Amino acid sequence: MKLNIIEVTTLSNLYFFVQVVTKLVTDIKVKPYDWLVNSASVKQPWQIWYRYNGTLIKVMGMNREKNYKARVQLTKELIQQEEIKLFVYGYNPITKLYLRPPAQPTLAHPIIPTEEMGLSQALQYAFTLLDVEHKTLLCVRSCLKYV
Repeated sequence: MKLNIIEVTTLSNLYFFVQVVTKLVTDIKVKPYDWLVNSASVKQPWQIWYRYNGTLIKVMGMNREKNYKARVQLTKELIQQEEIKLFVYGYNPITKLYLRPPAQPTLAHPIIPTEEMGLSQALQYAFTLLDVEHKTLLCVRSCLKYV
C-alpha cells in the first residue's frame, strides 16, 4: 500500500497539523460500550468509531475473532493503530492523506518561538516538540482544546 504523504515544512503547515491533531478528532470509542467487561457478547458485531471533522468514521476488523479475549486484544491493537495514524502521522480518513511533521525543524524553515506568539500558539508549538508516551500525548492534546 502506497501512502500519500504531505511534507510539513512550513509554519503554516505545521500549525494545520497541530489543528488536525487537537481539534478534528473526537475520542475513539468502541461499540458495545461494555466491551472491556466479560459480559460483552461476541455474537454481536463490534465496531470502533470516532468523528473526524464531524464525519463518523467506523473501523471494523475485530469481528473475525470469536473468542472474547482475542477480540478484546485485537480491538485494543486496532485502536492503537488508528491513534498512531491519526496523532503521529496526521492521517485524514476522509481524504486518505497523511501529514508527516519533520522530526526537527530544518535550517531552511526554522521554527523559532517569538514574543509575538500568543499563549495558545506557544503551547501548540511546545506540543509538537513533546517526546512522551502516547497516552501522555493524548492527555496533553485533550487539554490544549480548551486553551
